[in-house]
Amino acid sequence: MCARMRTLDDVTLNPAASALNPIASAFNRAAHSYAPHSQLQQRVGDDLLRLMSPIASAARILEVGCGSGEFTQKLCVQWPQAEITAIDQAPAMVARATDNLKSYASITVRCQDMQLINEVSAFDAPFDLVAANFVLQWATDVSQVIPVLWRALQPQGYLCFSVPVQGSLFELQQAWLPLREQAPIHPLQSVEQWVNAITPYFHIQQLQHSTYVEHRHQLRDLLRLFKQWGANALPHRRNGLMGKNKWQALQNAYQTFYGEQGFPMTFQVLTVCAKSAA
Repeated sequence: MCARMRTLDDVTLNPAASALNPIASAFNRAAHSYAPHSQLQQRVGDDLLRLMSPIASAARILEVGCGSGEFTQKLCVQWPQAEITAIDQAPAMVARATDNLKSYASITVRCQDMQLINEVSAFDAPFDLVAANFVLQWATDVSQVIPVLWRALQPQGYLCFSVPVQGSLFELQQAWLPLREQAPIHPLQSVEQWVNAITPYFHIQQLQHSTYVEHRHQLRDLLRLFKQWGANALPHRRNGLMGKNKWQALQNAYQTFYGEQGFPMTFQVLTVCAKSAA
């Protein structure tokens, strides 16, 4: 079993984390309110775990982008004998996860940017499994982060992840058109781009392309959810409230999508389990 009390002293903080990029800053601000708004990520994570079930054993697991630790706990349940290293680039998320996971002796939480794992020596030894739920989309360059994660794996190790892809948030993009400015949505890669990035390093074992929809009866609640996820964290984006005229235009345009369950926000999600090609 994974049980022993741990304290915040067990966290390893990367000094470079003090200079936060827009993504890390967004999740740093959302650390204390993220979990109650992460139902979508948890649903996707549960589906990812089911896709990972054929992996019978994994002695060492790296979780990239652990957030506040909900998916980390499920990894521990699925592989109770594994040593798990969970990383996140937002210091406040790391502190939150450490507190939530303090009873799991086999889990170590570290503050580290996934794109700065330049070599295996950053850890004690290579991993059998790298898992990432709804996080790799934040990578600056997909073609660079995949080989970084590949180098962190043992030969024949597994990379399993879920990411939103192009086609997501189409309601918001359409509703934003009357505002005559670019919607504040982090750019997403296509399924083809992800597959092209993976195949030089991995053999894909499982691949699913699924649709997930969140609903809220109040548009403000839906957009607040969107903000909590950090999906509007863009470089050089000006913060501040939307003016009354723009807000009314957005409401009018989004009303087109309103149904019995309320206002929808749709995500197209790619879920992949791949085995190292070397």
